[in-house]
Amino acid sequence: MSADQSDLNIKASFQKVIQEQFSDVHGYPVNYGDVKFNPTSMDVWVDLHWISFGRGPYTTNTVMIRCFNRPVDDPMGRRLEEMITRLRGALNVRAIPFLDFTNPETPVPVEFNGQELDMAIRFEERGPFQSALGMARPDNEGAMDGVEFVPLTYYVYVPRPNVIL
Repeated sequence: MSADQSDLNIKASFQKVIQEQFSDVHGYPVNYGDVKFNPTSMDVWVDLHWISFGRGPYTTNTVMIRCFNRPVDDPMGRRLEEMITRLRGALNVRAIPFLDFTNPETPVPVEFNGQELDMAIRFEERGPFQSALGMARPDNEGAMDGVEFVPLTYYVYVPRPNVIL
């Protein structure tokens, strides 16, 4: 497995957990980096941004999850706090399977020396409420007017068998 494939597998494995344990269960829309994602009609949603990928046999990778809220009818931010609580609950696990998405239709566990590998997820910090004004792309102008967000930072620890070998 190449380093690029390994990075793709890390992202896809993490996104699979977000989708299955958070979005599918609670119905929150999640943007995994789709430039056509348009939140104009949404009250709450989540964006994932991978900040860094470590190198070496055991890597620390950083993902920022931004939780957005349109507070017009939710001035105290209860809806946003509920979403954050549910997201943190979905990610409050010791580890998730590290999957190989070479065939996206049927991902398989990554193995090393006959052992299935896991990715450890650790919560790092919750940032302050911020205004999202000015974050919209030109093609969805106005999408972020009156929107606030809270960034959550997670570390994802992954062994990389392609480097070990």
